[in-house]
Amino acid sequence: MTLIFSKTCATIIGRLVKIYSGSKSFLYKKYKIKGRCLVKKVGLLFFIFVTLSCRVAVSGEVGNSFIISAKGLDPNTSECSDLWWPFRQEAELFADRIGSPKTVLVGPNEQTILSSVPQGGASFVFNAGHSAGPASFKTTCDDTWIPATALPLSDILIAYGCTTMEDEGPGTFASTTKAMVGFVDLASPACLDCLNHSLPFLTEIFNGLGNGDMIGDAFNNAGLVFPECIDTGCAQLGGDPTIKIYTPPAKCGDRANTYASHEKSWPSGSLWCEHGSSDNTPTFPEMGETSSWICAESENGTSVQCSANREKRESVLYYLPAILSAGKK
Repeated sequence: MTLIFSKTCATIIGRLVKIYSGSKSFLYKKYKIKGRCLVKKVGLLFFIFVTLSCRVAVSGEVGNSFIISAKGLDPNTSECSDLWWPFRQEAELFADRIGSPKTVLVGPNEQTILSSVPQGGASFVFNAGHSAGPASFKTTCDDTWIPATALPLSDILIAYGCTTMEDEGPGTFASTTKAMVGFVDLASPACLDCLNHSLPFLTEIFNGLGNGDMIGDAFNNAGLVFPECIDTGCAQLGGDPTIKIYTPPAKCGDRANTYASHEKSWPSGSLWCEHGSSDNTPTFPEMGETSSWICAESENGTSVQCSANREKRESVLYYLPAILSAGKK
């Protein structure tokens, strides 16, 4: 029964990818389970040992990304093909966006996976394996199963497959990471809408993570856009929802602008910093003057100088309505 269900899942997803690949859906908005790696800070050497053993990123750094994409039998040609390339592509774009060194494997066997883990391990792992259950998956077109524990330990794992979140016990995908996004009964009729939108749903999560969101926020926000995945329980979040793997560099907010001479206050709802915090809150600039501040992001040590200036003379556009009104009279 499990084998039949798994083949059905692989066939449905394979067909969906074929349908998607001829449309614009891959252009949609391009651009972190329960971990059991317990760190006890008993001396510096022990801390270093655990950090290396757990293979997770040190706070403030962008860790490695480890991306796996399965091969499967194309339902149209019966050839062994890279059917999950759109999902892999989105994961790669995310890794590139956050500046994460990435390892990408297409159709690897278990030994290739084990031998390809980068030095220092992986902070982010993405696995698109066909016939994937909570404890094993396939990456090739034969009947070889790979245990979920072959994946490197990580901060965040996104495991795309039919039942990757059906169980979170020892030996499962969930046991390899601190936080995980997975799926339950994705090939069932009740999850068909989620299956149809699983690619943009994951892209929305990538967008949130790339903006510096915690995995819980990224997951919930994606659910607001695609409630058919979260409200049905077809997509689920496990582990620590506060985990995040990226903090964007400091960036000025929209108050850093040039204002007309007749403007006298900061726009309602405007921000000092888009990313980071301001070192001060200067007053709105006088005519012909500039107000300055610095946006700093403590998590990654970045900062940027920001400024707002106000024009010295009234713009002709300010007087234009009065001029036009006088002309009509």
